[in-house]
Amino acid sequence: IERDLSLVVKDAVKGGELMSEIRGMGQGLIRDVELFDLFTGKRVPDGCKNLAFRVIYQSPERTLVSGEVQSLHDTIAKTLVQKYQASFQS
Repeated sequence: IERDLSLVVKDAVKGGELMSEIRGMGQGLIRDVELFDLFTGKRVPDGCKNLAFRVIYQSPERTLVSGEVQSLHDTIAKTLVQKYQASFQS
């Protein structure tokens, strides 16, 4: 199951750090995390950047249920918002 996550963070926050953080919260259900977009410009506040990640959820032991993945994805997003003072681009 693939889910995208797009966050606005301060310029000092490194994409690799966020990728490691996402993997670490995956409870063994994340197969891959890919940074697929970096955006700065008009709609992004000064001193910030928008990073978009594709997270691939997969279990080697069972079929994942969409609701289970969405719950984990939401928890990861909320944690990143709190830990990195991130926000979602509107």
